[in-house]
Amino acid sequence: MDNKLQSFTKVLLKEQYDEFLKMIQLFNVDKRTFILKHRKMFEDKGWYDIDSDDNELSEVDIMLCFAITSRRMAVIDWSGEEYPGQVKRSITMMLKHYGIEHFLWNTKKFEASLDWEKIHRGDYLPLLFRDMNMQLNKDGYAIVFCDTKSDCFRYAILPISEFVQFENTELGDYLTIISPKIYNIYLVDKGNEFPKIMLYLKKKFSVPLSEIKEFCSKDKILLGIGNSIIVDEYRKEIEKLGGKIEVEENRPITNSKPTE
Repeated sequence: MDNKLQSFTKVLLKEQYDEFLKMIQLFNVDKRTFILKHRKMFEDKGWYDIDSDDNELSEVDIMLCFAITSRRMAVIDWSGEEYPGQVKRSITMMLKHYGIEHFLWNTKKFEASLDWEKIHRGDYLPLLFRDMNMQLNKDGYAIVFCDTKSDCFRYAILPISEFVQFENTELGDYLTIISPKIYNIYLVDKGNEFPKIMLYLKKKFSVPLSEIKEFCSKDKILLGIGNSIIVDEYRKEIEKLGGKIEVEENRPITNSKPTE
């Protein structure tokens, strides 16, 4: 196993690391037996079709699936929660591994601060993660994203003192450990295929046909907000249309008084 992956997995899984290590040893010695023994873990939530020729399991895949089934990590689609409180519930479960049975969340202030007319699909989760991360930071913990360049958030909890050694670390070929920092994502270059960009913006922002040309004439258009996972999604989407994006960190306003 890669040394960086091994170090991160030890910190994440704690006392369950030995169990994971036995799985990896079996995987490297006899993949067929490993798959037969642990098929349910991979296929239960539709993560992998073990019988497909397109799925080459890696040690990183095994770590992610094991962490999720052990409730030390959770996964959610970038578009939003399946039900209200999904993220809060999963993080509360993770905190129990650190002996924290009840964490006093205060998300009312966060919800009240949102301007829903400006919140587009995909914007809510990055803002929620940032707010919850700030609350956890006060108790010495941090939200950690395992970025696999997919359209999902794979998130876990680590003590800040342990997270700092892994931030922006690449584990394997496609996994990077990142923080919940979020960015404003701007369209700054519409490229040579303007009609494609114009149609994209019209659909995204529901701009009336009579106003779309004026809307597109802006030098800098805010497409959305998000962490590096969302930034990559926007970059791929816009570059496919011939345009370019620019990002800047979105910093929260901290001068308001906390609620009781």
